[in-house]
Amino acid sequence: MKAVMTKYAEKYPDITRLYSIGESVEGRELLVLEITDNPGIHEPGEPEFKYVGNMHGNEVVGRELLILLIELLCENYHHVPEVKALVDSARIHIMPSMNPDGHEKAIEGDREGVMGRANANTVDLNRDFPDQFDKKKHTVQPETKAIMQWLKSIPFVLSANLHGGSLVANYPYDDSPTGKSIYSKCPDDDVFIQLTEAYSEAHPTMHLGHPCPKYYPSETFDDGITNGAAWYSVAGGMQDWNYLNTNCFEITLELGCFKYPYQKDLESYWEDNELSLITFLQQVHKGVKGFVLSESGVGLSNVTIHVYSIDHDIITAKDGDYWRLLVPGVHKVTASLDGYISDTQTVTVSEGLATHLNFTLRSVGSPEKPLKEQIPINLSPDDWGTIYDYGLPQNFTTYLSNQDLIAQIADYAIKYSNITQLVELTKTPKQNTIYDLVITYDNDHGKAFEKPEVALIGGLHAEQPVGREILMRIIRHICEGFSRGDEHIVDLVSTITIHIIPGVDLDGFDEAQLEDCDGNHYDNTSSIVNVFSTDNTELSDRPEIKALKELFENVKFESVLSIEADGLWVRYPMDYARDESPLVNGVKTEDDSTLQFLSLAYSMKHPSMHTGSESCHGYQFTDGITHGAEWIPTKNTFQDYLYLQEKTLMITAHISCCKYPAVIDLASIWQTNMQSILQFLGKAKQGISGAVTDVKGKPLIDAEVTLIEHSRSIYVNPDTGIFYAILSPGLYRVVITAPGYTPMTKLSQVYEGKLQALNVSLPPEKELTYHSYDEMETLLRHLDEAYTNMTHLYTLGQSLEYRQLWALEISQNAGKRVPGKPTIKFIGNIHGNEVIGRELLLALSEYLLYSYGKDDWITQLLDSTSVHIVPSVNPDGSMKAEEGKCTADDGSLNSHQVDLAWDFTSKFVNRTTSRQPETEALEKWIVESPFVLSVAFHGGTLVTSYPYDGSSHPGTSGENPTKDDDVFRFLAQTYANKHPTMHLGNPACPDDVGKNSSVEFSDGIINGAEWKSQIGSMQDFNYDFSNCFEITVYTGCCKYPYAKELNQFWRDNAASLIAIMEKVHIGIRGIVCDKYNHGLKGAMIRVEGYNKAVYTYNDGDYWRLLLPGKYTVTASAPGYTEEVKEIKVPDNGKVLIVDFYLTPENAIFGLPPAMFIIITATGIALFILMFIFLYRVCKYRKMDRKKHGFYRLDGEKMYQEEYADRLALRDYHSKQTLLSNGYKDLSESESEDDIMFKKY
Repeated sequence: MKAVMTKYAEKYPDITRLYSIGESVEGRELLVLEITDNPGIHEPGEPEFKYVGNMHGNEVVGRELLILLIELLCENYHHVPEVKALVDSARIHIMPSMNPDGHEKAIEGDREGVMGRANANTVDLNRDFPDQFDKKKHTVQPETKAIMQWLKSIPFVLSANLHGGSLVANYPYDDSPTGKSIYSKCPDDDVFIQLTEAYSEAHPTMHLGHPCPKYYPSETFDDGITNGAAWYSVAGGMQDWNYLNTNCFEITLELGCFKYPYQKDLESYWEDNELSLITFLQQVHKGVKGFVLSESGVGLSNVTIHVYSIDHDIITAKDGDYWRLLVPGVHKVTASLDGYISDTQTVTVSEGLATHLNFTLRSVGSPEKPLKEQIPINLSPDDWGTIYDYGLPQNFTTYLSNQDLIAQIADYAIKYSNITQLVELTKTPKQNTIYDLVITYDNDHGKAFEKPEVALIGGLHAEQPVGREILMRIIRHICEGFSRGDEHIVDLVSTITIHIIPGVDLDGFDEAQLEDCDGNHYDNTSSIVNVFSTDNTELSDRPEIKALKELFENVKFESVLSIEADGLWVRYPMDYARDESPLVNGVKTEDDSTLQFLSLAYSMKHPSMHTGSESCHGYQFTDGITHGAEWIPTKNTFQDYLYLQEKTLMITAHISCCKYPAVIDLASIWQTNMQSILQFLGKAKQGISGAVTDVKGKPLIDAEVTLIEHSRSIYVNPDTGIFYAILSPGLYRVVITAPGYTPMTKLSQVYEGKLQALNVSLPPEKELTYHSYDEMETLLRHLDEAYTNMTHLYTLGQSLEYRQLWALEISQNAGKRVPGKPTIKFIGNIHGNEVIGRELLLALSEYLLYSYGKDDWITQLLDSTSVHIVPSVNPDGSMKAEEGKCTADDGSLNSHQVDLAWDFTSKFVNRTTSRQPETEALEKWIVESPFVLSVAFHGGTLVTSYPYDGSSHPGTSGENPTKDDDVFRFLAQTYANKHPTMHLGNPACPDDVGKNSSVEFSDGIINGAEWKSQIGSMQDFNYDFSNCFEITVYTGCCKYPYAKELNQFWRDNAASLIAIMEKVHIGIRGIVCDKYNHGLKGAMIRVEGYNKAVYTYNDGDYWRLLLPGKYTVTASAPGYTEEVKEIKVPDNGKVLIVDFYLTPENAIFGLPPAMFIIITATGIALFILMFIFLYRVCKYRKMDRKKHGFYRLDGEKMYQEEYADRLALRDYHSKQTLLSNGYKDLSESESEDDIMFKKY
């Protein structure tokens, strides 16, 4: 055994690891062979599975079967895709012998003996585990101890323990409270029944329930399974210990009536159990799985996963991943962890692969660094100061006057001159000086300007002077902390630049009154607040206003915090709802998540603010944060001005209900807010930062950095190309562009407290030129040869002049269809003289292939999408067209002078003429291929059109929308909106370009029939005769512009092309299976209210484009009962997975009852007529009647064949498909009979 395991470990080191979990009593190693694609590590999200054999040394069938299973998995890994998928998608641990000592004593031919059953200490190992009912303590055996430690070290999900002596699958509990043989039900009884039935039903005889009629004629098991204790009660069993002490669900398999059969019989045991072993292994992918993350995106370990009404919890692994086996149905699942707020979600578990369910838990404490610790406030001010404020005096005896404030800030600048710089901003009308104290430590050789800049502002409201006092204390705390070497403070001032402006409205302060909590005694007519117009209107000529505006125009601040009173919450933009700005929708900005994050950073570190329970003036806000407009809508506030005008994130902390609190309250206000302010400052070190350069490392000063779904860019330093942005935790798509360079998209995961480096080098933009047919063919062949793993070049057919209609597939695994992977096509040059589409598609091909592996988003798109590009449909016509001819029609038609654009089969007319060869090739390709979305390119104007083009009244223009008009409008608008001018809807084409060319198009899109109704378009054909949705893009007024304009066409369309590729992933997708998980080809998917049905492809997979919303979806197939589901497509832009499992109709010989009766009656009538006829013609001839059309079914043989289909593991073709909750994945070139395991 050891030699065989070693042989496979050495022969297949890339997928195996041989290790020992300990030794037996006699010193034999307890060997395990791990089989997976990355042996030796636990891959987050990948389940752990184990098989254990030979626990009883004389029960050897399991030992031998597991050795054969090792051989099967290893030898077939590189040859059978389904085996590869099985190995790649799980970490499989196989222990052939748990009791090698006992095995040495066992004797071949022993049917029911006990020689070798126990270990060397004569202990039955399956009675040696700690038991839930029998609390007697004993010293466990070395083998038992090793197993227990093994199970604690690896997050096993599923297991089977292989025994012998009967033929049954046994599930927990093995023991009962009384020790008697009664049904001892565990909380997951239904799960265990499902697991054991999976094994039993895949076995040719186990499921029959008569295991050993020759030896035990009265012993039966329904369906070949049994509850352990119902069979006979066993205390100290291994399967119960697995279930009660780990995440692992284990069953016990009795593999035959002979414990130690003769060697000649092993082959039959293998044949009986091979499929069952594989089938049971697949069960590890059932139920629900996912990750539990913190708000920063870090996986949380030891989180309890609880399923409502099931009294059995599991915990997450070290990376936050978990797997919870469940039966199909609706389940309520809760994730909880001390120090975090629990999260409960409802999930629907299907009969297919595990449903993904992720949790994000919000922390309520348990910080990691002293800086973030919750500081107690029940200490005396002096004691508090000794512990948390470096022993500095905590005596607030009075509010600082303006003179005292100015003098003190000047003293700090002198005393701590190594980290401070005092900057005079302006003089007030009363000649008070407003200062900005800049605190930073230049430890980077003069590069302090590259640090993020953060501002703290106090005294913006003169009658709310508490901010002045608190900011003077924070200056003292930071400066003193740095001088004392506090590592947190040193790190803070070394990595950010802090601007502190303690007082702004100094003149107004002299007019305010102490303890005026409501501000009733303050005349605010001369106030400087709420005079910051966002439309460049001057609302005040006060020098304070001008100075603030100039400061924030000249310095790019990342975040700003104003300390105010009149509440106990944090306020963030918008203070006044607006809709006219692309940055704002009502009260929410496009940076709402980051503003909320900054606000929560403050409130959560405040002892009471985050509770939202304290009312100020009758207001309370959840978590202690609010949009300003949801408190008191106010125009022209400073924080709205900074957001809209300066791209700066500002929040306002209201730290006292009283506007001008008593002096005696200042100490507690300082204590409760110090930590929050430091927390806010620390968040400036979270987000993304990097530099944009060319490939030689030279900064690109005109670079632009933008977040997807954000309308404005991140500031890039024009001198260095450096950029920085504070972001809340999460995954971001960052687009980097520069004039004359190829754009790049990077995916950046932002974690709490971490600044993600994002340095990008952009390659220069390629100069585009026109391609003749031969040059196009040469380029396509070059790309196919240069990117062999990503491309598949093929031809649809030939044109009239025998030119190939080339198609280039670009995708990971190009040339091999992956079920569940959506397919999009791009088609150009339908009119031979409209050449921009051809050149755009050639440029797109080069861009996609060059960017794969460099551009994160393109890489992700090509990993999950199959892209088919047909640059030229009309190569014959293009040979006749001439560059620079914007309006000429030369080359528009094919060689038969037929307009291919209107040559397609149409439901609006019954054509008698035959299709052109180009059209026939396209129609065949469209109908036979699993396309989901398509874009065709034309020229002559600037617009995107969508079906229908035709109508029942050809030649009469008028809108003729499809039932999917909402989807088509969305797709068309997606393309138009990403184009710099198309969405404006005014192509402004010269009048001589062609008919309708000067028309305006609302939002840059139009229904084809409304524009110019004509039958026979390709986009109509796609919609009516295939699963595909097609839109048509008109790229510009000039049909054949000069080559020098090509690069601008590419720049204008590149973002639209990528955006439309993304939209192939909207709506619903899934698989339609029968009860054996076999995909049903040709099943129909219908959505209520839409007359277009889509049909499943060879592997039962489908895709249906839909917009967010609620739908009723029906799946049906001939001979099966239809299934109806109420679904909700999410509004997050992600596809919803909807699988269907159809059950056969009540059938007689495979036919519906009504059809069977009709056929039978017809058959009988025909039989009688034929009998009479033959009797009359051949009266004396003896007839030998034979039934035709039916035969007696061998039920047992048929049953086995149905399950033999599962051997192909059709729904486990690729790791990516499996782990992404994918679908059955068949190679189209292989039939079930082609896929065979090696013989043993």
